[in-house]
Amino acid sequence: MRSHHPGRPLVMLLGLRGMDGVQGGVETHVTQLVRHLPISTERIEVFGRSAYRHSDVPSDPSLPITRWLPTVGHPALEALVHSLLAVGYAAIRRPALLHIHGIGPNIVTPLARLLGLRVVATHHGADYDREKWGRFARWMLKWGERRAVLNSNACICISPVTADALRAQYHRDVIYIPNGVEPMVREPPGPALAKFGLESGRYIVNVGRLVPEKRQIDLIEAFSAANLPSDVRLLLIGGAYHEGDYDQRLRLRAATEPRVILAGHVSGEPLAELFCNAGLFALPSAHEGLPIALLEAMAYGLPLMLSDLPVYPAMGLPESCLFPVGDIGEIARRLTTFFAAPPDPVDWRATLASYNWNQVALETAQVYNNALGYNDNAPAP
Repeated sequence: MRSHHPGRPLVMLLGLRGMDGVQGGVETHVTQLVRHLPISTERIEVFGRSAYRHSDVPSDPSLPITRWLPTVGHPALEALVHSLLAVGYAAIRRPALLHIHGIGPNIVTPLARLLGLRVVATHHGADYDREKWGRFARWMLKWGERRAVLNSNACICISPVTADALRAQYHRDVIYIPNGVEPMVREPPGPALAKFGLESGRYIVNVGRLVPEKRQIDLIEAFSAANLPSDVRLLLIGGAYHEGDYDQRLRLRAATEPRVILAGHVSGEPLAELFCNAGLFALPSAHEGLPIALLEAMAYGLPLMLSDLPVYPAMGLPESCLFPVGDIGEIARRLTTFFAAPPDPVDWRATLASYNWNQVALETAQVYNNALGYNDNAPAP
């Protein structure tokens, strides 16, 4: 990107709860993106929601400043209220570009354009398909998707399947840039495994927020029904931002199965240790964009068991990894077969070659340049 007024940020990023350990796919995406963009972090600002603020000083010096703005606690209004405040703040700060992540926050894209801001939107997934939303919230999310595609200066989508669908629906260019993954360093079994009573290779791991579309209860039911050795465990890593019916039902069901472990939100070295020592990564979701947790599992060489969402064949994953969404009997059968003769680690490097954060950042920077009317790749000082 070219130079810009020295007292103003080049890029402001909106649509995430925060960085520096805040869980979520959008949060991880933005954290990695800003680390790899060919732009000084001193010229980048990120909007965070004050409810997720845990420190004024980031523990990671590679991260840019976070502008914490308030919002309301209602899950259906949290993103909208925060996004409206952030657009007003951006209109005062006048960045060269406002990058809005997620279709919910992109509801404010027309307002941002009206205020004279240039906007890049990133579509992370069809959030209106999530089971938790009511009719009005679904309508608002679809409206946000429409505004992301039609009102932004450029629209990125992380899923090749969704990008194709959006181009066909709106007859506008949508740029496919996937999530990325860093090379993963394997951690030997240590205190994290000991804390939960786990043995390397003898547990199934699922990583994600505890929300209905992730369908962790399906996994618990299948685990309970499968014919598994007594030393095999099911480890669910992740928490819920807002307690609700699903979270309560999941915890009650897990409490009836002593070999199911709810680890809560884990990050850093403990997460790496728990992740890479698993025997199998399972993701029974009914809805995904292009999950970073899946890419990380592949980077660790884990065998995969995934629901048959269209994005996975588009990634080149074999059909042998897939099962029908919600088919608890089939999940149980596959778990039984898997642990009867566990396979060796899988070399996913050829598939992962397309998911590189450096390349993601360079392609995103080119989108920024094009949105600003430049046609070169020169980074800003």
